[in-house]
Amino acid sequence: TMLALSLLLPSLVILVASARRSLDMSGAVAGWFVGAACSIAGGRFATTLIAFFVTSSILTKMGSKSKKKIDADYKDGGQRNWVQVLSNGLGGTIACLCVIFLRHFPESFRYLSNAEATFEVAFLGHFACCCGDTWASETGTAFTGPLSESFLLTSLRRVPRGTNGGVSIIGTAASLLGGIFIGLVFALCGSSLPLLTTVSVGAAAGLGGSLLDSLLGATLQYSGVYESGEKAGTISNSPGPNVKQVSGSDVLDNHQVNLVSSLVTSIAAAALVHVV
Repeated sequence: TMLALSLLLPSLVILVASARRSLDMSGAVAGWFVGAACSIAGGRFATTLIAFFVTSSILTKMGSKSKKKIDADYKDGGQRNWVQVLSNGLGGTIACLCVIFLRHFPESFRYLSNAEATFEVAFLGHFACCCGDTWASETGTAFTGPLSESFLLTSLRRVPRGTNGGVSIIGTAASLLGGIFIGLVFALCGSSLPLLTTVSVGAAAGLGGSLLDSLLGATLQYSGVYESGEKAGTISNSPGPNVKQVSGSDVLDNHQVNLVSSLVTSIAAAALVHVV
């Protein structure tokens, strides 16, 4: 019965998300598997995932008109596909699968001290990073004004809004708040760690993960500006005709940057369990 309910919850969420055009078909399939793993792992994992997904989707749609004006690669409607879902959900899904495995085969982790806390913090670090980065990027590009002025993380040179690796005051604050939000949700839903510890991990992973994402974006992700044509003044994420380079090398795309930064943050957070 519990297994059936655990599989029903992600199904309902995916149906609603698809109806609201937050996911395309491939994103819905991938999202169901991510949701199922989190739901089977426990209510605190599923609720945290839903909190991340709902708030991120709202922010994505809220500033869509503004983002469309500055990002030539922006996908109208903000629908997420399977690549986007997994780049923002793989690390957390792995952590949930470890929690499930620990529950049924505890002897498999007998050489890992504090195994439950390790996997919880890995999950928390992952989604705090993803939420912080999503809140930062969505608010930083969707709003205008002095607080949204973007500076390249590696040099603090002013760059156009939407540039990969660019940071702003409002975006940095949003990343911290996003991490705190995930920490609070996870704590209130039954974290095995103390409230202050859980929120602190969330805050550190939200801010730190977002800054790591920006560092990767500023160095290993290409950003350019169209100099002419109907896309003049908008950001391009790949080299091409009429595109002037602003920063970064064409090594990683946005999804790969998200995946690397979230996995590194997740692993670093889990490692802290055995250091602190």
